[in-house]
Amino acid sequence: MEFKEGIVSCPNEKIHATICAFLNNKGGHLVFGVTDTGQIRGLRGAPKDFDAQLLRLDNMYHLKMITLENGDPISPGTIQTALVTASSGGLEKRIIVVTARPEEGKRYKLRDGTMWYRLSASNYRVQDVAHAQEMQRLSAELDIAKREAEVAKQQRLLMRDTLRVAQKHATDATEQLVKLREDAAKLLAGAQKADKEMASMMTMLETDILLKKEAAEEVVKTKAKEGAVPWWKCLLCGLL
Repeated sequence: MEFKEGIVSCPNEKIHATICAFLNNKGGHLVFGVTDTGQIRGLRGAPKDFDAQLLRLDNMYHLKMITLENGDPISPGTIQTALVTASSGGLEKRIIVVTARPEEGKRYKLRDGTMWYRLSASNYRVQDVAHAQEMQRLSAELDIAKREAEVAKQQRLLMRDTLRVAQKHATDATEQLVKLREDAAKLLAGAQKADKEMASMMTMLETDILLKKEAAEEVVKTKAKEGAVPWWKCLLCGLL
């Protein structure tokens, strides 16, 4: 696709060369009324002015300004022109679109015998048939390189998205591990606290048992003295 801000000032030779180059490179669109940056400026003029410009473009077919490589006329529909209304900034503007649709396996030339090819955004003039075939080969290789570059770009985007997902999973796993460590630390602290409480309880229980034992022995000794019975017999009777 190529943009031209104006059409009146654009020479016929340049228009014909660009359309011929599109036809020898799988087609394209030449748009008048749009800047190189893609901003729609529109074309000015009365209806008769637009008709004159459309007829000027149609003459590429009527006057055989562009033909097949063998000189035969091009098929109807190979070059199509249209006056289009486009919206820009809330305003309706008129632009002219020329569409080039080549036939499969056909090559095209201008009336003077020159052939034009398009590589990237430039038109290349070819007069030698062998050179023309080489230019066509280079154009095909360029198309392949563009497609491969697009595939590589999509693969890079896919790898980037995959890496982002992997990084998110790694972050989630790290957060879960940190939480598990915190939970384990809490459980360990709780177990240590329970051990301390159990040890304290056992100490209190042992102390209580010893005190009760000592008190019981004192009671037995007292009864033994009062009854003149050996204290150990009273203790034995008490146990029995």
